[in-house]
Amino acid sequence: MAKEIIIPAVNRFEWAAAIIAPAADDHILEIGCGAGLLAELITASLHKGKLTAIDSSASMIRKAEKRNQAAISNGKLSLLTKSFAEARFRQPFNKFVAFNVNFFWKNTEDELALIQKLLTAHGKLFVFYQTPSGIDLQLKKKIEDMLTSNGFKIYRSLVENKEPVRSFALIATVH
Repeated sequence: MAKEIIIPAVNRFEWAAAIIAPAADDHILEIGCGAGLLAELITASLHKGKLTAIDSSASMIRKAEKRNQAAISNGKLSLLTKSFAEARFRQPFNKFVAFNVNFFWKNTEDELALIQKLLTAHGKLFVFYQTPSGIDLQLKKKIEDMLTSNGFKIYRSLVENKEPVRSFALIATVH
């Protein structure tokens, strides 16, 4: 009898990093970086590029700093303690990334307009959601509607059924 092999499911941040597929020279902004788990995976692929990650929680930024000291030291990562609405960026980004960031399903046209302003031509917005209780596909539809009514085009929509709960990803571009 053959021995059963159980292959562990890819965690949500590995799944997101694979979808983002950071190129060596990408300039990426991560909104709501938390403890820096996704930032760690993204910066591993950057050579000439850079990730700017923001979070409104000072304690989360401290955790992200601790986790990503090497990326900070070699100039691949900058961390900011601010909300996205408060941040003032001058340079454009070719990718925006957000995982479980609530303003995508709330009425926040100002933040979406700011993303449009800072996203390069042919740039992409990656919106990911997974919560401990699973996702509600109505939330996915609500975010799609919010994006499309604010000048974005859904480039790709993915639902991942891996354990422990389903996740979804929306990839959008500016019209």
